[in-house]
Amino acid sequence: MEDKLIFEVDGNCGQIIKVYEDYCIFTKSNKLIAAINGFSTKGDEKFYYKDITAVHFKNTGFNAGYLKFESGLAKQGTTFTFHASSLSKRHKELQVEMPPVYEYIQKRVEELKSNSGSSSADEILKYKQLLDCGAITQEEYDKKKQELLDI
Repeated sequence: MEDKLIFEVDGNCGQIIKVYEDYCIFTKSNKLIAAINGFSTKGDEKFYYKDITAVHFKNTGFNAGYLKFESGLAKQGTTFTFHASSLSKRHKELQVEMPPVYEYIQKRVEELKSNSGSSSADEILKYKQLLDCGAITQEEYDKKKQELLDI
């Protein structure tokens, strides 16, 4: 049985994001454009929400927008970039299309975290390990710790 596609957005930067219930896929819609924008031109990249530790989002404005995933001990996140000229119809469409994508992915990541059975102390320990190995900054660690402790 094939998974149901929930969202599909052409980022207009050589990438397409396809969002499913438990994962998403970054597809290179145009390898030349992807290479010009500094993205890998390898095949599709699949990301399971259960492996994602943080999701960051910035909607398109004057500059390109992005949806960034962090997972494990990776020092660099994986980023889906989207952009169109601020005068174009596509720019306005992307401003509307991307927030629900982000909200859906963020919700699924949080649901999977809460169902994993790990406590706040376990999560803080994970972030402390990320801090100690230099994968995150002290500021990022402190922010996440406050969130987990509901301070």
